[in-house]
Amino acid sequence: MRLQIKNVGGALAATKASEIAAKAPPTFFISTFCGLLIAMIIFIFLINTLSTTRRTEMNLKAKLHTDLQILTISSIVLLVSACAGVPKPIGEMASAKTAIESAIRVEASEYAAVELDRAQNKLSRANAEMKKDNNNEARRLAEQALIEAEYASAKSITARISTGTKEMEDSIRMLEERINK
Repeated sequence: MRLQIKNVGGALAATKASEIAAKAPPTFFISTFCGLLIAMIIFIFLINTLSTTRRTEMNLKAKLHTDLQILTISSIVLLVSACAGVPKPIGEMASAKTAIESAIRVEASEYAAVELDRAQNKLSRANAEMKKDNNNEARRLAEQALIEAEYASAKSITARISTGTKEMEDSIRMLEERINK
C-alpha cells in the first residue's frame, strides 16, 4: 500500500495512493463527453429552429440543403470532440520533478535512497511515455513519482529528526553525568 505524506498543520498526514487516484477524473472521457454534449445541443437547437420555421415557405430542395448543413456541422463537432486526445501531463511532470528536488534538498539520498531512486526512475519512465504520446501512462507514472518523492522526503525528515533527538538525548545524558560527578 502506497501512502502520500503531507505536512498538515505541523503534523504528517498520510493518504492512500488509491484514494488520490480515485479522485482524479479521466480527462479523455470528460473531454469526449463534453464534445458529445455540445454536438447534441447544437443538433437539437438546429432541429428546433427548422421545425419552428414554416415548412410552407421552404421548398424541398432548401430543406434538404439545410438538413445536410446540420448533419455536416454535427458530424464535424462530434469528430473533433472524439479525436481530442489526452493532454500531456506537463503539470504532473513538473510537480514530480519539484518533489524529487525537494527530497534531494532534505537529504533523502542518505535517509531514503530506495524511495528517491524509485521516484527518479518513475519520472524517467514518465518522460519516455510522454515522448511516445502515451499520456495516460505518463500521467500515472508522474503521479506515482510525486508520491514516491514526497514519501522519501517525509522518511528523510523523520530520520533526521530521530537522529537529532537521539543526539540531544545523548548530550543531555552526558551533561547530567557531569553534573552528578
